[in-house]
Amino acid sequence: MKKIGLLFLLLTSLLSNSSIAQNFTIEESEALEREPVEGWMKLLYLSNGNTALIHFTEEQGIELRVYGTDRKLLLEQVARPQYNSKGAIHLDKSKIEGVFSFGADLVSFINIYSKEGPTLYRVIIDLNTGKLKSEEAIATLMPEKKVSTNYFVVRKDENSDNYAVAVCNRTEFDKNKQIKISYYNGTHKNIAESYFVAPINDFKAFDLVDMYVFSSKKVVALARSYGKEEDQYGLYIGALEAGSDYFVVKEKEAKELKWIQEGALRFDAKNNNLVLLSLSAYRRGFDIYFTNIVIFNSDNLDTKFIKTLDLPDVELNYITYGQTSKRYTGIPQNLVLNDDGTYSIVYEIKFTRSKGNIVEGTGLGGAVVSVLSPELKTLKSTLIAKGHWLTGAVDDLLPYSNENKATKLFVSNHYKSIAYVDGATGKYAIYNDFMENEKKIEETGKLRNLNGVTDTDAFYINCSPDAESHKKTLLYGENATARDHKFTMVGVSAFDKQSHTYITLKLVQSREGKKLKVVWIKM
Repeated sequence: MKKIGLLFLLLTSLLSNSSIAQNFTIEESEALEREPVEGWMKLLYLSNGNTALIHFTEEQGIELRVYGTDRKLLLEQVARPQYNSKGAIHLDKSKIEGVFSFGADLVSFINIYSKEGPTLYRVIIDLNTGKLKSEEAIATLMPEKKVSTNYFVVRKDENSDNYAVAVCNRTEFDKNKQIKISYYNGTHKNIAESYFVAPINDFKAFDLVDMYVFSSKKVVALARSYGKEEDQYGLYIGALEAGSDYFVVKEKEAKELKWIQEGALRFDAKNNNLVLLSLSAYRRGFDIYFTNIVIFNSDNLDTKFIKTLDLPDVELNYITYGQTSKRYTGIPQNLVLNDDGTYSIVYEIKFTRSKGNIVEGTGLGGAVVSVLSPELKTLKSTLIAKGHWLTGAVDDLLPYSNENKATKLFVSNHYKSIAYVDGATGKYAIYNDFMENEKKIEETGKLRNLNGVTDTDAFYINCSPDAESHKKTLLYGENATARDHKFTMVGVSAFDKQSHTYITLKLVQSREGKKLKVVWIKM
């Protein structure tokens, strides 16, 4: 009996740090002292196998936690940049434009508001000590009077420490100076810099759609033109090579690309292609989108293929935000190039409620994950029945944007998103929902929309075309009691492709109170 008791205690000890949910191995950190409710957060999987959790705060500075490969806390430190005496981060006016690991350094790009114009600071922190190494203002936007229209974009190469910073001034009168891109190597040395200049500039203004960094070779940028007349709308692609002082720009005249509004640019290394997921209005002034997949040759930037995608062929079996029929009408939120050569597009129904010009809330309704073949034929579209209500306005392509930026902690918005993971055993959608919603839909044709998150749980659905089941399943297993809940901070997460490990924050709510932990899930 003693041996059995000892064995039970040993198993309990092991399972407290590592447990099995379905086919997933889940490891957990010790609980954080408190649940962060303000500021911005970011999780990073580091090249040495460690994990960094970064919390940007208004008053305390930058709180850094580093966890080892054994999931134990190695470092807990606070760095306090001064931003050249401009003051602290401001919750309403500041933005975290990018957070990346550069070897043993954590590099953050922080947009600090000032009357002279928002300034982008590059803040470098030693990941071994947590100490501030440097802070430097590297770019400034033009000052604005009322509405914020100028912006920064930061992109880093996935396989190196090279990166690019775009300064986008819509209020600049000279159209040849509205987009300026600076290209840096891993030691933060500027290796190229140029304005993005269109061959023809008969338009009102330029917007940067997206850009991609090819190691120390070049930066490719996509920009759209617009104006009062239809012929002022168009799409341009250009490359800035290392050591150069000018962009080589081409206009893309295909009519499918004329009304592009937003886009996500990925690199398909297997086929040496750039892949663009574009959201385009049907015509000027419309907010109803159609979607294209555009494939460019990454060497000469020629257009190889354009496919206009039909809406996912799924039927809604419940009433959701702004939905007047059973036909699905979501918009794309993310594009993922899967390891097996297929594509996955994540859609969500989007509905806004405004008062005057102010968006008071955004409904993100049912989601769909469509898996497409390498030839862009739909293999499977899986409906994720949900309804998430977020406070304020929410950007299009939010999950894609969160890959580079830190996520703002605002009300409970950071729990209301959907993550997609190309795992070793399937293609998974992860989200928070109410346990009873499946039954509620069957009985009433309605679901309970998620406003607060206190009595929700985290679920996953395997969206692979060959999955045995496409039903939602509890991510963290069954709860001990009906009052217990385990949900996840979907907006704050990371994914390591090599180990197929999804990293996020799990919040456990039970009689003992709230516990927030970092979790590592092998999928």
